[in-house]
Amino acid sequence: MPGETIVIVEDNPLNLKLARTMLDRSGYRIHTASNGQEALELIPRVRP
Repeated sequence: MPGETIVIVEDNPLNLKLARTMLDRSGYRIHTASNGQEALELIPRVRP
């Protein structure tokens, strides 16, 4: 559903870039984290 927010957690930079690019082009709002701890800190800030 374009316009929705997605948090991608991926420790491989190439995979992260690929996923972000594909979803961004589809109209999603993307936030990224490279590990679980970073994701836990990010989610409260981006959660609607």
